[in-house]
Amino acid sequence: MCNKKNTAKKLLKLLLCVLLCCSVVSGCGKKEPLQVWVSVHTTAGQGDQFAHLALYYLKLQDKSIEAEITVFQEELKEGQESAGFALTQTLLSSLMAGEGPDVILFTDVDFGDVQKLAESGAFLDLSGYLEQSEAISEADFVPGVFGSCKTDDAFFYVPLGYTVLSSVTSEEILTARGWNAPEDIGDLLEQIEAFSAEERDGTAFFNAFYESYDVVRDYPLRWMVEYSGIRLIDYDTGTVLPDEEALGRILRAYQPIWQVQREAEFLGYSMLTEGLLTQRELCFLYPFPSVALYGRCMVSGDLSTELQCLGGLDGSVTATVTAYAAINANSRSPEEAWKLIEMMLGKTMQDTILSQHNCLMELPVRLGSLDDYWLQYNMDWADSMFVDSNEGTHLSEPLDQETAARYARRCESAAVHYNSQTALDVLMEAMEPYLAGEAEYETCMEQLRNRLTLYAGE
Repeated sequence: MCNKKNTAKKLLKLLLCVLLCCSVVSGCGKKEPLQVWVSVHTTAGQGDQFAHLALYYLKLQDKSIEAEITVFQEELKEGQESAGFALTQTLLSSLMAGEGPDVILFTDVDFGDVQKLAESGAFLDLSGYLEQSEAISEADFVPGVFGSCKTDDAFFYVPLGYTVLSSVTSEEILTARGWNAPEDIGDLLEQIEAFSAEERDGTAFFNAFYESYDVVRDYPLRWMVEYSGIRLIDYDTGTVLPDEEALGRILRAYQPIWQVQREAEFLGYSMLTEGLLTQRELCFLYPFPSVALYGRCMVSGDLSTELQCLGGLDGSVTATVTAYAAINANSRSPEEAWKLIEMMLGKTMQDTILSQHNCLMELPVRLGSLDDYWLQYNMDWADSMFVDSNEGTHLSEPLDQETAARYARRCESAAVHYNSQTALDVLMEAMEPYLAGEAEYETCMEQLRNRLTLYAGE
């Protein structure tokens, strides 16, 4: 009898302890929904479609999962601060205060420097989740892109998509103009350096969808630096301008074209450009493969065109990450947050990046996802009519499997040489007087070196 009483007392104490714990733990007995913050820079069209689609598939696997998805919407109004910028600063403040959403989908544009943000302790280390995952593994992804997201041998964020520098060329036109189809940026620079004064006056590199003279002028140069393999800062050692000689080659070669574009009238909502690089006389660059494919269609029909992935200065392919996913270091639901990221990196979701064109992640980071895309691409454009520069119309040209396979393999050989958006902004600001012919190269380079040194040490 005594034992039974003691047992009953122990059970009662245990029950009271459990009830006490539930009373002090916030949300006990009530499951908190997963909170997902989506940057507007990772989305297009319907905005949060990619995140919602991933959540839909996740719910099919686990019906208990709920989520609240907030899309960072940017509204620029005259005389007012960008609402998107204010929201980003609020998010950063929340993360630093140990609060904020569980999952963050973002780009380098949002925070300026994702590596510095990771080092601040804002994100959860995902390495253990990745090692134990039965759904995905590091070997499933483009190694030079996925591995670039390691910070001190840990994954505090993972890539969802990436992009490379593509070109569409017409060999017939280029041959007639004395050009060769460039195989890499080094080859392209050599041809630019050989331009005559007249050719430079008639040349402006392509840039669409940006209604800003500064962007039309500056972005081709930024692209060349980003996709050249040049590092402005070596994040492993803290060294500033480790590839200064190669950077100088690009700046010196591009300066005459930059000055022409500075004075050029806005190119408008045009897919192509002026002079040598017009609709039928072209060799233009894209960091957006979907646009590059459209450019191929524009010049198909009676011209033989070539789509290719341009290498950097040494011929190897350089990529930039277009979207990241991370988990708040103070997430209330890290296990469910990881399940959502697993879904986004799975084959089903990675395939939608290209096939449904519902986000700006450009290329899926999962190996093999490009292989199934080209048939869909040819079907999409099969009945499309395009107007060429002579105002004639033609059907778009199917992309042959050999070209598609070569393009896919080149893309999957890409590696990321990280340059933060902040560092690129510093580059353009410091070197603009030189590009405009208003200051000596060494003077501007010294200022660039000093500013990057200060930034690297922050």
